[in-house]
Amino acid sequence: MAKKASKIDELAELIQDEKIINVLIVPLTTILTPIMEKIFKKLITEQSAELSKQIEAGTQATIAAMEEKVDAKIKSLTKSNTELQTRVEALERHSKLSNLIFHGVPNTLTNTSEESQSTAQGKIRESEETLRDSILQICHDRLELSTCEADISTVHRLPTTNNASSAPIIVSFVNKRARNEINAAKKLLCSQSDQSHPPVKIYINEHLTSLSAGLFAAARKLVRDKRLRSTWTSAGCVYVRESDAPGTYPKKINTLQDLACYSQEADLLDSTTSSGALHQESE
Repeated sequence: MAKKASKIDELAELIQDEKIINVLIVPLTTILTPIMEKIFKKLITEQSAELSKQIEAGTQATIAAMEEKVDAKIKSLTKSNTELQTRVEALERHSKLSNLIFHGVPNTLTNTSEESQSTAQGKIRESEETLRDSILQICHDRLELSTCEADISTVHRLPTTNNASSAPIIVSFVNKRARNEINAAKKLLCSQSDQSHPPVKIYINEHLTSLSAGLFAAARKLVRDKRLRSTWTSAGCVYVRESDAPGTYPKKINTLQDLACYSQEADLLDSTTSSGALHQESE
């Protein structure tokens, strides 16, 4: 034990010797440097991987939270937009309830008529008084109604792109009674045989909004394709009937999706893009 302790003491004295230390530094540095580099690289790699995971997790959580907020905002805006569109549609529909549109009423004026008025293009158009007289004549002779001049507020032809002589006439009534009487009696126009030469085919339709006009056009196409029994409008809304079978009730159509179940086509909208709100046919 004494010899062993003595050797340890000698080794301790040697290590404290500066010359010995200088001799040992070079080989120790050569041996330890690669080991230390490997250790540091491993630590750096591990820390980098852990940091990347934390950053990725934090980023994904932030993005998920932002997406959730954006989705909630989009849903809220979509709901508000739908509600606003519904309100605008209801207001527009209400504003047109006192109107009817007469299709096929010929222009009876000539270029020498004193009642005619010149448009900006120099063409001849009828006065409101002449149009009012034409509407009253249809109501009296064709519809067998006692509609009077006081029942009509305003009347004028709608502008057309082809300058047709029988452009639709929009009539605004003072009261709904007169308007509803004419709308109810319009079916007589289909059963009457016109004695004029050439025969004049007149239709009367409600003044529909653009949305309702598009729905009505799509519904009429389904009737022509025999996928629906009939379609009509009432108070500016579109209704359809699937068949005359007992227990079959009319269905109110609010959107094109309401008609999708009756159609074999992928998109009813393609069939209605050329349909205008003021150029409707009567079924």
